[in-house]
Amino acid sequence: MRKRYKIFLISFILSLPFWWGINSLAGNLEDFLFWQEISKQPEIFTAKANQQILKNEVERLKIERLQESLKN
Repeated sequence: MRKRYKIFLISFILSLPFWWGINSLAGNLEDFLFWQEISKQPEIFTAKANQQILKNEVERLKIERLQESLKN
């Protein structure tokens, strides 16, 4: 029984660098593909920027409305 645990732990420890490498590769590949797509279609980037501007404006208006309701 202890031999099985040892084999399991050794195989687990030896497989960790492989999975960390896969995880790192996935992150880098995702960034690469994202920027490649952005370079082909800059409208995506513009839409994302407009979405962020709109979100900030909505937050600002919420704060103003809350301040006005507290004054009254």
